Amino acid sequence: MDSRRACFALPSQAMFARVSERDPTQTAAAIIGWLVLLSAIAVVIWLGAGLLWRLTALSPQQPTVGQELNGGQTLPAAKRVDLAGLHLFGQSGIALPVGGAFDAPETSLDLLLRGTLASGDPKDGMAIVVDSEGDGFYNIGDELPGSATLHEVY
Repeated sequence: MDSRRACFALPSQAMFARVSERDPTQTAAAIIGWLVLLSAIAVVIWLGAGLLWRLTALSPQQPTVGQELNGGQTLPAAKRVDLAGLHLFGQSGIALPVGGAFDAPETSLDLLLRGTLASGDPKDGMAIVVDSEGDGFYNIGDELPGSATLHEVY
C-alpha cells in the first residue's frame, strides 16, 4: 500500500517541482500579459455596453418637418445651402495660362510625375518626380534626373 501512495504522490511533486523551476521573470511577464488582455476585454465590453445603451436609449419623440406642434404650429423646412458657393477652401484667383502647353521633345527618360504644388507666383511651383532611385522634390529651375530641367508647374 505504501507503493501506491508513492505512485500517487509523484505527479503532484513533479508538478510543484516544474512550477518552482520557472524563471520568476517569465511568470511575472505571463501574469502581466493576462492582466493586460483581461483589461482590454473589459474596456471593449464597457465601450460596447455604452454604445448599446446609447443606441437603445428611449428618447422623447422629436417632431418632424410638417408635424403639428402644440398650438397648431408646424416646424419650418430646413434651408438648403449651396456648399459649392461657400468656397470652404478659399478661392484661387489664379487664371491658368492659355496655350501654355508646348510640344516637348520625345524622351526615353524613365520619370513619373507623382504630384505638383502650384502657387500664385509661377517661380514658386514644385513637382514630385519619381525615378529609379525614388521620389524627388524639385523646384522651378532644378535639374531632374537625366539632365532635364523643370521649367513650369501649373
